[in-house]
Amino acid sequence: MKTATIALVVRTGMEIPSLLEVLSDENEIAMFEQLLMQNKHEPMSMLQRHRDMKTVQENEFGDYVEEIVSHPYAKKDIKDYGLRWLKSRMKIEEFQRSELEAAKIIGDYAYRIFLSDPDMVDFSLQGPSAAVRVKVFILAALLQASTGKVCNEGDKAA
Repeated sequence: MKTATIALVVRTGMEIPSLLEVLSDENEIAMFEQLLMQNKHEPMSMLQRHRDMKTVQENEFGDYVEEIVSHPYAKKDIKDYGLRWLKSRMKIEEFQRSELEAAKIIGDYAYRIFLSDPDMVDFSLQGPSAAVRVKVFILAALLQASTGKVCNEGDKAA
């Protein structure tokens, strides 16, 4: 049985820890973990920039394929490959949406487990035919004494 991994990004330092995000992409989880180990400031912002860059690259390639397919002088086999790629891309995007929805449901359940026992930062959820490893990444929130504002540890104080 293959074990999938999800990660909860939780902010602590307030009365009740808050769930910021559920990560389900293995590459994003590894990247986020590495950013935390390197004590990088604003790891959530860095992750979002990475996502934005990846989306731009995927869209640019999709536009390129569409442009090739739409040219009347393109060979039939190239058009066929392009159309298959576009159909495949649509199926992948649909799968990713379903995966994100499932990860959110699992993440919400795992978050409730974490709230009941904050020492549970790396655990597994198992069913008869599936298992999910849950990692909890904690971002501490600090209360700035001078401003009374809450900021993430490592964020620049305003």
